[in-house]
Amino acid sequence: MELTGRPAVCRIPALWCRRRAAARFFDPNREEKRMPVPKRRTSKARKGKRRSHHALVPVRTVVCKHCGHATLSHTVCGNCGWYRDRQVVAIEEEE
Repeated sequence: MELTGRPAVCRIPALWCRRRAAARFFDPNREEKRMPVPKRRTSKARKGKRRSHHALVPVRTVVCKHCGHATLSHTVCGNCGWYRDRQVVAIEEEE
């Protein structure tokens, strides 16, 4: 009598097929891997809680004390070249 493989007489063929399919699915040496799938649908509340930190925030700008142009904080003004009450970059005037 052979101990490996399908037995000679299968009394419950449906059960045998399910076990065989399960063994094929959970075989760690199988080349084809299957992706995990969530068991339950994600609710609207859970989705909203997860996305609560995804909101876009506006860029914070400050007004240049020298020319009044809006610039990013802690950066040189692109309009006049001043930073912290002194001229850092020499800007050529266009004619």
